[in-house]
Amino acid sequence: MYLDNKSSPIRIYLTELGEQYNKLDDKKKKMLVSKLAFRIPIIKKILIDAIEGEIFIEEQLSETLSESTAKRRAPNIAKLIDIIKENSGKELYYLFHNIKRGYRNEF
Repeated sequence: MYLDNKSSPIRIYLTELGEQYNKLDDKKKKMLVSKLAFRIPIIKKILIDAIEGEIFIEEQLSETLSESTAKRRAPNIAKLIDIIKENSGKELYYLFHNIKRGYRNEF
């Protein structure tokens, strides 16, 4: 997406990549999003740490973000993890079982 702020009113256009993404069916869009989500550092960290045991999303986020920001961002991270889960094989389900929402002391 890019802005054309030389025209009035300002117009927003999709890039070529955005146009190609829009042409995909919903299943392919979710598959692409799940693959791209693996590039996000916090997603990588959560998945790697989940190999060892239970991980609490907000707790992980609050290691680098303020508590209020962690609470605000946690649903987005959880949704990305859900999308990855939906597009992963059964051999990875144990990882997702270890990923919890909130903080350890809430349970």
